[in-house]
Amino acid sequence: MPRVRQIPLVAVCGPIASGKSTVVESLAGALQFRAWPERVQDNPFFERYCANPADWALRSQLAFMLGAVEDAVAARRHPPGGLIERPVQEMFGVFVEDMYARRVISTDERNVLGRLARLGEALAGLPDVLVVLGAHPEELLARVRARARPGEEAYDLAFFRSLESSYADWASRWTQSPVIHVDAARRDLRRGDEVAALAGQVRTALSST
Repeated sequence: MPRVRQIPLVAVCGPIASGKSTVVESLAGALQFRAWPERVQDNPFFERYCANPADWALRSQLAFMLGAVEDAVAARRHPPGGLIERPVQEMFGVFVEDMYARRVISTDERNVLGRLARLGEALAGLPDVLVVLGAHPEELLARVRARARPGEEAYDLAFFRSLESSYADWASRWTQSPVIHVDAARRDLRRGDEVAALAGQVRTALSST
């Protein structure tokens, strides 16, 4: 029997302050897809995690990853397609692995979070295209300082440099679907022409899957 094509799922990835929320909304409009931005405000543990990572990392990450799974499942059910911000694969491959390397979470906690990531893949599949935003750590730190969101005041340049390395490693190992890399410092994705160009790249990548 011929394979039934799923409703397309595009994931926008990238470090804090790289412009993911803006891109999710504008790109969804250009593609006429539905958008599912990350709901940081719905995570009841995030601010406590920022203040005390060792005690709250597991609970905060569970809340973020559960939200990502819920969004991916919902996106697969709404034609013609969906854009989600920060898929569960990114959360595990970048943030969980970074927490584990820094010994903020234990091996058992990492394994539990890995089970949730695999459950998410079983329920919604892998994203059909990844759009990975990036910028220099100094630029990202400046953006964080300028927006002054609660819970983000603890981030420093060392954190963003570590995150840059984690993203480079994760994205280089991703072979499951096309990856579109975007320099968020050079491309102003608030501009209509830039959004249209990126939407064209996504359509081309979707047609190849």
